[in-house]
Amino acid sequence: MVDKTRVLVFRIGSLGDTCVAIPSFNLIRMSFKNSDIRVLTNFPIGNGIKAAPLKLVLGESGLVDDYFEYPVYGQGSQFNFIRCAIELRKWSPDVLVYLVSKRTRLQALRDFVFFRCLIGIPRMVGLSLNYKVSEHKWDEARQLYESESSRLVRSLAQLGEINLSEQSISNLGLQASEIKRAVELLENWEGSNNYIACSIGTKRDLNDWEELRWVEWVEVIARDYPQLGLVFVGVSVEFERSERMLKHWQGPALNLCGKLTPRESAEILRCARGFVGHDSGPMHLAAAMGTQCVAIFSGRCKPGIWFPFGEHHEVLYHKTDCFGCNLEVCEKFQKKCIRSITVYEVVKATKLMLSRTEKWNEN
Repeated sequence: MVDKTRVLVFRIGSLGDTCVAIPSFNLIRMSFKNSDIRVLTNFPIGNGIKAAPLKLVLGESGLVDDYFEYPVYGQGSQFNFIRCAIELRKWSPDVLVYLVSKRTRLQALRDFVFFRCLIGIPRMVGLSLNYKVSEHKWDEARQLYESESSRLVRSLAQLGEINLSEQSISNLGLQASEIKRAVELLENWEGSNNYIACSIGTKRDLNDWEELRWVEWVEVIARDYPQLGLVFVGVSVEFERSERMLKHWQGPALNLCGKLTPRESAEILRCARGFVGHDSGPMHLAAAMGTQCVAIFSGRCKPGIWFPFGEHHEVLYHKTDCFGCNLEVCEKFQKKCIRSITVYEVVKATKLMLSRTEKWNEN
């Protein structure tokens, strides 16, 4: 009996990073149909994490077969790297698929030495020591930078092509039990046939549109759409903030923060008329499920790179003179990029999204 080809995918990150890589994971599975595909990735740290790791997002999707833990820098990290290397050498991968965010030349060289020399992987896909290859290209026609989804797929060109315009390539392969959980939560809720989803959490202070603006948005939409339901999704640390928002909502409401797995949340998002939120994991998850998004962005990253996957989204991004700063916290300019986005703009975008889904109840 011939052994399956052993394919190791290197991808670290959380919910949003995983969602934008789903087309690439589909391409990898199509290229290695009968192979044993495993991912080297970070695992959750503690109980209070603010973002879901890759393993919880891909789950039993069939895109991958198993996972190896990528050591997190910190206490005991040297020992953990040795343990990781031993596990990988024991498994002896045939192919490495390098599916990481933009790396410097030094980082790429370090990874090359680790995977080729220490682990002994003979074939590598997507790992280039030319740092310019990993740059996001400028699209003159759209006046946007190449999306991260597109850049990742481009880095795997030797595996073949995939049509990024096809919604099926972001398929998460939700299981019946995951769909059932969402159905159970919605079936006896009065807003189940007419609701939007929302998430006001974010890992970075710079990406936070801030609570007072969210309160104003909630009050206007609640007043103008009294029959509309509102569902908050996110992690448990966002539950209380979402509860404060719901005090200003008059229609049907559900706060599901911390109550669902990412894959159960995906079904809730799929069934929504639309999603409104920050540049965040839930926004990327909603887009992956084909749900229209109103996405509020800071100028932290260049425009287009992390915009929601697909078409017909309303993206609010103000290109201030300091855009592309990559900061976590903005002290010098007091977050002028995201703070300059007005409540009126978000309300207008939300109403436009709702106007495109007027016949949602009939579908």
